[in-house]
Amino acid sequence: MSENYKYKVGDIVESLAGRDAKRQFAVIGLDSEDENYLILADGRLRRADKPKRKKIKHVKLVKESGFEIKDGEKLTNNMLRKNIENAVGSDSKSESKDAKIYKKSQKN
Repeated sequence: MSENYKYKVGDIVESLAGRDAKRQFAVIGLDSEDENYLILADGRLRRADKPKRKKIKHVKLVKESGFEIKDGEKLTNNMLRKNIENAVGSDSKSESKDAKIYKKSQKN
């Protein structure tokens, strides 16, 4: 499905290869020069101002259109983190250490 699916801005994907394997990202753009690449960010490791360019064959779709960017709206790292977390749940690998410690302390 990954290679035949036409990715859109806002889709949530999971990396299959590289040092970021098993990490979830939001599609924040499509490469205008090469249709085999997506522009990805997660708001943590890859921030909105320095996104990752990754081949389509190295990602799989997690959720279609996890969010929309309205005209003139600035894409923030916080927005990316919240939308990815909402799409995949709080057990995602991209969850921060601080958030995990906070959750652990709440259980006790």
